Amino acid sequence: MVSTNQCFKKVISLATCCCVLLILSSSVNSAEESCEDGVCTSRYERSFFNAYAPITALDLIENLPGFSLDNGNQSSRGFSGAAGNILIDGVRISSKSESPSDQLGAIPAQSVLAIEVLRGNLAKFDLPNQSVVANIIRRDDMAGAGTAELSLRQFQPSSRIKPQLELNYSSSISKLEYTANLLLAEYENIIDRTEELTNTQGELIEFRDERFREEGDEYAISLNANIELWQTQLNTNLTYDNFDENGGLNSFRTPIKAGENLPFNAFFLDIDVGDSYEIAFDAEHELTQHIDAKLIAINASSDYLGQGGLTRTFANGSSLEDSAFTITEDQSENIMRLEVDYTGFESNRMQFSLEGTVNELKSNFALLSNENGVLVPQDVAGAVTTVKEERIDVQVTNSFSLSDYAIEASIAAEDSTITQTGGFEASRSFFYLKPNVTVSRTFANDGQLQVRLFRTIGQLNFGDFTSSVNLGDDQLVLGNPELEPEKVITFDIRYEQRFSGVGAINLTVFHDEISDVEDLVPLQNNLEVAGNIGDGSRTGIRGNFTLPTDFVGIVDGRIDARFEFQDSDVEDPLTSERRIMSDFEQWEYNVEFRQDLNQYNFAWGLSYFADDFREQYGLDEFSAFGNEYSWSLFTEKRFGEGMKLRLDVQNFNRGGEARIRQVFAGRRGFSDLLFQELRDTEYARRIFLTLSKTF
Repeated sequence: MVSTNQCFKKVISLATCCCVLLILSSSVNSAEESCEDGVCTSRYERSFFNAYAPITALDLIENLPGFSLDNGNQSSRGFSGAAGNILIDGVRISSKSESPSDQLGAIPAQSVLAIEVLRGNLAKFDLPNQSVVANIIRRDDMAGAGTAELSLRQFQPSSRIKPQLELNYSSSISKLEYTANLLLAEYENIIDRTEELTNTQGELIEFRDERFREEGDEYAISLNANIELWQTQLNTNLTYDNFDENGGLNSFRTPIKAGENLPFNAFFLDIDVGDSYEIAFDAEHELTQHIDAKLIAINASSDYLGQGGLTRTFANGSSLEDSAFTITEDQSENIMRLEVDYTGFESNRMQFSLEGTVNELKSNFALLSNENGVLVPQDVAGAVTTVKEERIDVQVTNSFSLSDYAIEASIAAEDSTITQTGGFEASRSFFYLKPNVTVSRTFANDGQLQVRLFRTIGQLNFGDFTSSVNLGDDQLVLGNPELEPEKVITFDIRYEQRFSGVGAINLTVFHDEISDVEDLVPLQNNLEVAGNIGDGSRTGIRGNFTLPTDFVGIVDGRIDARFEFQDSDVEDPLTSERRIMSDFEQWEYNVEFRQDLNQYNFAWGLSYFADDFREQYGLDEFSAFGNEYSWSLFTEKRFGEGMKLRLDVQNFNRGGEARIRQVFAGRRGFSDLLFQELRDTEYARRIFLTLSKTF
C-alpha cells in the first residue's frame, strides 16, 4: 500500500506538470475577469458552452472549467449547514430538500445568460466555508422554455428496462417567474458478491455466493416561484418526493467440511418506503440605502417505514424464519432565519444573521427473534424514542479590503438543547463559538491565493440516538444519548489559476484538529455504541484541474480530474495505539476525458473512479471495506437545435469493492481471531439511453 507521504509527492508532481502544460498551452483567459469589494469574478458567457450542446443548467456547470459541484448536505439540520456552492441570480435558493443538482437540472440551458465563478469574500452569499461558488445568471427577456428527458435504463446482469421521465418548464406570468419539475422513475439495484469465511488457521470453512436485488419507483414534483411586490422580492419553493423499494439479499451458503452442516440459503428481506415534503419561503427587502434584510422560513417533514428479516431455507425444502424487524421514523424540521446586510462603510460589508431551528425524530423499532420455532418480541433499549433539538445560531461577519488583500472575519455562536424521551431519558445543552478568518490575494495573472482559519461544529446524527439491527453481521446497534458533536479547527491554503479556453487548476492543502472524535466505544456485556474517543487530526491535499488536450494532438478534447489525499490520526480506545479514523478514506480520485466533434454533431468520453479502503474498529472486530474502482463511457449524437441522444455505460467493467472482516473471541487487540470474512463485490453495469429535448 502506498504511503500517504508518497501520495502527497505524486499528486504535487502531477499538479505541477498540469500547471506547466496549461501555461504552455495558454495565453489569455477566455473568461472575463474582474475584482470588486474583495470578490473576484470569472464570467463565462453562454456561448462558451455551445460546444457541449447543453440541455439544462446542470450540463453547463458540469462543463465549467476547474469547478467541482458541491451538493451540500441536505440531511444536516438547519439552513446554513446544508449549503452547496451554487447561486442562482446571485442568491442561494431557500430550499433544503432540493440539492443544487436538482435545482440546476430544472433550469433550461437556453434560459441562462452566463455563469460567473466567484472567489474571495463570499460571506454575503451565505454559503459558509465555500471558497469558490458558481453563479447562474438567467436571462430576463426569456419567454417560456422547457426540457424533456426520457431515459431507458438497464441494470445488468438484469435484462429488464426501467424508464425515467423528467419534465421541466420555466416561464413567467406578468411579474411572477416560476420553474416546475416532474420526475417519474423506475429503478433497480443489483449487487453480486462472493464471501469466504475462514478459521483462525486461514482454512476455508464456508463459501457464500450472494446476490442483492432491489426494485423501486419514485415520483417527485417541485415548484420554484418568485415575484417582486412592494419593493420586496418574494420567493417560494415547494417539493414533494415519494419512493417505494422492495427486495433483498439471497446468500447461498456452502459449508466446506462435509457432514457438519448442510448447504442453505439465507434471505435477508429489505423493504423501504417513504415520502417527504418541504415548504420554503423567503422575502428580501431594502430597508434603507445601506441596509438590506431577508427573512427565510422552511417547514419540512418525512415519513419512513423499513422492514427486514432473515429466513433460512435448507436443501430438504424446509425453512426457518430466524428474525424480523420493523422500524418507522417520522422527522420534522422548522427553520426561521433573519439576515441583515449593512454596506454603509466604503469597501466594507457587514452581515448579521439569526437562525432558530426545531428538529424532531420519532423512532419506533421492533425486533423479533426465533425462540423454539416462534418469533418472539425482544426487549431492546431505546427501541421507542423521540429525539428533539432546539437550536439558535447567531453570526456577525465583516468583509473588507486592506491594500491588495481581501479579508473576511466572522464570529458565530451556537446554542442548542437536545432532549430524548422514551427508551432513554436525557436532556443536554451545548454552547459553542465558531470564529472564521479568511484572507485572499488576487494576482495580475488572475491567480488567487486564499488562507483560511475556522472552527466548525459537527452535527449529531439522530440515528445514533436510536436503536436498530444489522442482520447481515448479526449485530444489535444501540443508541447513545451521551454522544457529543465533533469540534474541528481547520487551517487551509488554497490557490486557483484559470487559463485560456478550458484550462484551470486549484489546489488546497489543509489540516484539521478535531476534538471529541466520533467512533465506536465499548460498553459492558460486549456491547458497543457510537460515542466520542478523544482528540484527533487530519492533514491532506485536494484539488481539481481541467486540461485541454490540443497540445497532444487531440483537438476539442479536455481532461477533468479531481483528487484528495489525506491522513488522519487518533488514539484507539481499546489498545491505546495510534491509528487512522474509522470510515476514513486516505485517497480518492476521478478522471474524465471528453471530446466534442462538433463538425459531426457527436461527442464521446471516458471516466475512471477509484478510492481507498475505509477501516472500522469495533469492540470485538475489525473491518475494512471500499477500494472501489469503475470505468464509464458515453457517446452523444446531436440532432439540430436542442435535441440529443446519449448512451451512457456506467461501470462497464462491473467494478465493485472488497471487504475484510475479522471477528475476535473477545476484545479486539487482546483476543485470538475467531473467524475472518473476505468479500468481493460487483456492482451492476448501468446502461442508460437518454433522449433530451428543449422546447
